[in-house]
Amino acid sequence: MPRYFFLPLAGNAQDDLKRKHHAEHLLSSDEFTVDLLRAESARGERGTKAEMAATLSELARHDSAFCERVALAYVRQPKTWLTVLHGETAQGFRARAPAEFITDHGADEDCFGPITHGSALYYIYTRSVPQWHSEVEGAKPTKRLLRWTCVIQMTRSWIALHWNNISYREEKAGEAARLDQYPYWNEVPLVVNLVHSRCGAEYRLPNLLRAVLTGAWERYEGKPGFEWTHERIRAEAHGVALSASGKKQEEIELDASGVQALTRAQAEAAVDELGADPSNIPRVERRLLHDLIHRWNPKSYQFRLEGKPAGAEPPVRFRGHVYFGTGHFQVASAAAGQFRRTGVDALAHVKCFSEYGGSTGALEFLLPFLSGV
Repeated sequence: MPRYFFLPLAGNAQDDLKRKHHAEHLLSSDEFTVDLLRAESARGERGTKAEMAATLSELARHDSAFCERVALAYVRQPKTWLTVLHGETAQGFRARAPAEFITDHGADEDCFGPITHGSALYYIYTRSVPQWHSEVEGAKPTKRLLRWTCVIQMTRSWIALHWNNISYREEKAGEAARLDQYPYWNEVPLVVNLVHSRCGAEYRLPNLLRAVLTGAWERYEGKPGFEWTHERIRAEAHGVALSASGKKQEEIELDASGVQALTRAQAEAAVDELGADPSNIPRVERRLLHDLIHRWNPKSYQFRLEGKPAGAEPPVRFRGHVYFGTGHFQVASAAAGQFRRTGVDALAHVKCFSEYGGSTGALEFLLPFLSGV
């Protein structure tokens, strides 16, 4: 699917044409699914995504109620990335009208909302990202605009930030330069600062290490009816000579199934040496694996959980790559007390998987384990 890669109309174009032009670019991008467009269409339009976007953008020219419906559908659509912060929020704040998210690219930094759904308020934070692009090789590049977008879901006791990331080139880089992932780890703190400045609320980053490796682990790992699969571990070695790539390195990245095989062998050896009942092997194995993950100072951990609780409770399904926020910061301005995050490991957040409900499914799973940490 195409990226949102926007070329504004000339400044003297009519306002309604500018609204249509932006809406068509946005609705045809990978930020919106075909199912979402079809669901929000009063006439159930069919055809290709581009055809539906063109048709619906005509509505966006004059129908602000339609744009508000699409904006609501967008904020409720699961995203790939998630973080959750706890704090007391007395009320929401004023921002640009939600409908304008559909019809206007916005300023360099902008915010649209609130959008009310249930007990939550939603806002859409955007960051304009300039890019230079040539339609034909050798032609003079023209300025295009990408837009990094983050949905703010706000309740009285927590906020959740949901986003999809974009690929981009540094503004001064030529078109031959490779695409990099946009450094969202520097943008997310700015989103939190915006909410703080507008609401006066203080928020704390989640302790995902405790939530996952204590809360969720103790409730589900090894329990009857649940299958917890360890998929990937990234950690820093502390005097331990381990290598996943055949060379010595400070950071190790391991296929978790290999680690589990190692702890299984250790558990079997320990139980045999002590002459204990072999039925203790699974319990010893789980304890060894849990301690091993903790003591390697994990940077991130990917796992999958599926199962059905007893009684009438719904099934549990989760898959995520959890970044614990244990990475380093770099001082950007010591005088101003500003710190720049150096990468994904400096931010506590989760990469979510669409087949497991994306960021909304991950939020539902994690919230009970975050409320007290």
